[in-house]
Amino acid sequence: MDFCTTMAGRHYDKDGNFTTTWWPDEVVSAFKTQAICFADQYGKFEMPMVNTNVDGNETLADNVCDNAALRISWLGYQLWMEDFGGAEQKLPGVNYSISQVFYTLYAQVQYNMIYELNIMKCMHVHIYFPRIV
Repeated sequence: MDFCTTMAGRHYDKDGNFTTTWWPDEVVSAFKTQAICFADQYGKFEMPMVNTNVDGNETLADNVCDNAALRISWLGYQLWMEDFGGAEQKLPGVNYSISQVFYTLYAQVQYNMIYELNIMKCMHVHIYFPRIV
């Protein structure tokens, strides 16, 4: 399970009926603790072009979903490498490993430069962490 399906999904039973939660209390507590860590981490991202920081609480769901997707993608790649790839090699003509390229491409997608208007739009209208709009 990841945060995307559980943030609101934990309040619905298997038939789609609303319930307070079907999780044990210790799971809810651990979930909330980890959510606070994400909010704190993203709240430290500065956006100097608009003279503010990301509101980690406001962007929490999207940030955790993005991180879950990254982790699932990376784990999928590692499983594929075990089955088909063998030892990881450098890419021809590029002095980076496939792992380095994987994370570099992720970073490029997530942190492209954005105009001030689009940053504020993301932060106050769409409640997503800034990226290409």
